[in-house]
Amino acid sequence: MKKWAINYTIEKLEMIAEDLRSLADAYKMEPEAREILRDSRTTLLNVIEKLRKEADEE
Repeated sequence: MKKWAINYTIEKLEMIAEDLRSLADAYKMEPEAREILRDSRTTLLNVIEKLRKEADEE
């Protein structure tokens, strides 16, 4: 994958991760729902980290 495409993907995933964090913090949800959002955010952050490593190798 081209480095510019990886960086673009990282940027968009970071926006989604931030939205998930905001949702988990802002809305009165059941604790299980908040936990699902936080877990999803953590998964995205892990994907972002892997993409950064791939971009560094390009």
